[in-house]
Amino acid sequence: MSSHLTNYQKALQIQREISETLNKSTDLHEILQLSLERLLELMELETGWIFLTEDATFYRLAADYQLPPAMADNREELMHCQEGCTDCTCLQLYWEGRMKQAVNHVKCFRLKQAVTDKMGETRGLTHHASIPLTIRGKKIGLLNLASPGRLRFQEEDLILLETIAYQIGAAVERTRLHVEQTKEEVNATARYLINAYANAEKIKHEIGNVLNRNELFQRIMQALHHHLPHWTHAAIITMEQERLAVQFRSDEHGPKEVFDTEQEINLSQPDFIRKAYAQQRVTQNNKQPLHFFSLKDYQSLYSIAFPLFMRDRPGETFGVLLLSRNTTACDHLEIGMLEGLADHLSMGIERIRLHEESEALLVDKERNRLARDLHDSVNQKLFALSLISGGLQRLIDKKERTILEAVLEVQQLSKEALNRHAEFDLAASPRSS
Repeated sequence: MSSHLTNYQKALQIQREISETLNKSTDLHEILQLSLERLLELMELETGWIFLTEDATFYRLAADYQLPPAMADNREELMHCQEGCTDCTCLQLYWEGRMKQAVNHVKCFRLKQAVTDKMGETRGLTHHASIPLTIRGKKIGLLNLASPGRLRFQEEDLILLETIAYQIGAAVERTRLHVEQTKEEVNATARYLINAYANAEKIKHEIGNVLNRNELFQRIMQALHHHLPHWTHAAIITMEQERLAVQFRSDEHGPKEVFDTEQEINLSQPDFIRKAYAQQRVTQNNKQPLHFFSLKDYQSLYSIAFPLFMRDRPGETFGVLLLSRNTTACDHLEIGMLEGLADHLSMGIERIRLHEESEALLVDKERNRLARDLHDSVNQKLFALSLISGGLQRLIDKKERTILEAVLEVQQLSKEALNRHAEFDLAASPRSS
């Protein structure tokens, strides 16, 4: 009874340790290698190998430990799948469905070939035990174990090996599912980023030629709503008279123009929007208070703020682009894409500023041209008036005293006007150094 209990406890211990080993990693080769080595140590066996199979025409060596030199040195020829390889007894039984449980005594074709072809030392091994790896009837692979001089295993050992084989099969399936899930997540992320970058380019194109600030803000809000709908909420915030102010906001109903200044300013502990503005860096926030009445419904969302500024002129910040959504935080790739979009918006704002300055310069230039033309025209007419009045003075009879006085007055006024224009021109001209 005590011997049976000891064997039972040993079996439980082996199962527990193999289970712990199988859960140490999500790397398939690593967990199979570690589990095989631990199993051989616990069961006092010398060598073993694991094949993983996909169909009746392919298998691969997934793990091995202490193979005899003939097999280790000729691994490519003896241990790897060759085209149409169906002459291995254990794999034939497995694929034909005749290996439903552990098989105690399988004559190994690979060891036989190594001896026949004089490939090297086999350590006297001729047979091995084979245990199918299955999960819910699905074929996963084969576990082969052997030791010199050991031709058969006890029935209780075979039952234990079947239990461990099921654990290994479950771990292989779990790891494969994890790999597939990871691949799908990576593919989904890649698809999302590709679409996001494509949509960001569309947004850049749509706002590229706008020369009015309000129109620019409205267009980017509409473009964000249309092309990046997963960002359900957005806002453009600018600095107005020492206070940040929401100019446009967007939610699931679309963009809307507003003018909402921040209700509270705490420069010692600024909120994440003011930090983005003041520190010119991307800041993130998750369900924290926002000091704007128009952004109350943003507080329950994850938000990220991008400063709007020209990177070659960091002393001036235009404002902040705020994006919010229900899902989790951005990864660095998505942040990079959105930073590019914010930079493009910044360039749009700068382009409008330069355009307005250029328009102002053109207006001043045109105003100055008109003033010069008017000045020249008046000057010419005053000069002509002076000449005409001088001519009239000579033609009028001195007896016509009243008319003569009027003409003299006109002549005097025209001369005074001409003198004042000359004085104005002298004062307005650049002084010589």
